[in-house]
Amino acid sequence: AFLSVDVNPDGTLNIFCKKSGRMIRNTAYFTDEGEAGHAWVHESRGPVICTRGVKAGIESHRSKGLIRRLRISHHLNIPKDLQERGEDIRSETIDIETLVSLRENADYLEFEILVNNPSEDHRLRMVFETDVNAGISWSDGQFDVPQRPVERPDSRDWVEQPMYDYPLYHLAAIEGEGRGAAVFVDGLKEYEAGEDKHSLKITLFRAFHYTIAPSSEQDYGHEKGSQCLGRQSAQLAFYPYEEKDNRNDILRKAVCFNTPVSVVQHGKTSGSLGSCVSFFRIENGNLMLSCIKTPDNRKENGYVLRVYNTAEKVEETLITSYFPIMEILRISLEELPLEKVPPESRNSFRIRLGAKKIATFRIEIDEQQLSGKRAESE
Repeated sequence: AFLSVDVNPDGTLNIFCKKSGRMIRNTAYFTDEGEAGHAWVHESRGPVICTRGVKAGIESHRSKGLIRRLRISHHLNIPKDLQERGEDIRSETIDIETLVSLRENADYLEFEILVNNPSEDHRLRMVFETDVNAGISWSDGQFDVPQRPVERPDSRDWVEQPMYDYPLYHLAAIEGEGRGAAVFVDGLKEYEAGEDKHSLKITLFRAFHYTIAPSSEQDYGHEKGSQCLGRQSAQLAFYPYEEKDNRNDILRKAVCFNTPVSVVQHGKTSGSLGSCVSFFRIENGNLMLSCIKTPDNRKENGYVLRVYNTAEKVEETLITSYFPIMEILRISLEELPLEKVPPESRNSFRIRLGAKKIATFRIEIDEQQLSGKRAESE
């Protein structure tokens, strides 16, 4: 493995990166704070209750050499609502169970978190302390990988205070002075880069009183869905990396973590495909695949392929298809035709995509040639 992991009595981890020699200490703990906001705005209420320094239940498991696992249990006493929090009464217990997995030859550490939430009006987060002195944070969004400064402005005289809880899709990361640390997130899509410039905080859930106030307040507090009561789960992974590493490679790793390959068992078939076939291949790793699908218009044949460029410069790539191509159309996001794209060969075409641009193509397959190709392989 690329990593080695030790667990402390309070359930925090010490992670050693064998390749770089980095040691990350006392990471992966939980904090709970009061939530006095609503669906659009977080408003914190103390005290903040933390698992650091609290003895955890720890079990070690080993699964036939391929996966090593730790099971870490916390039973954290917390207030049942904002009134108790204001009086620092802790009448409820939130159970947090974390299954930590390190796969053979893996360069990231996996976490499966199970929570049983008995309380209202609070936010539970997992905090990853790192060895990064961060200047920026970044995450992925719709067709882009935006970055944000970690340094916070002096906003004491601002009418509306800034929010530092940012959105993500697959991952959030912090970088600085040659080092980086990312968390892959299959759960709630919210993170904060700590003001200390070393930590990355991932929201597991935010339980709040359901109120709408467009002009006059409408109180739906009797509806408890927004309180996230009962069992919750999330899957995360912690990935230390070097700042020189390609962000798109890190993003692809996060996408693979969040959307693993599905294996389907079936009976014997008479198909002609080989054991390894790529239906479409994008040669340039700096362009990201958004989708491969059939057209929205059922009268149209072929496939719709969408790619986007997260870089600050123009990128070119060859796109290769297993299927023989009859026609390639560049289309809009609404799948309206824009222009024809000349093929490079009967199975490929080349594109040039500007910085921060999205491109969608409808690829019509030559069914006659495909039938001949199948006959040849048989």
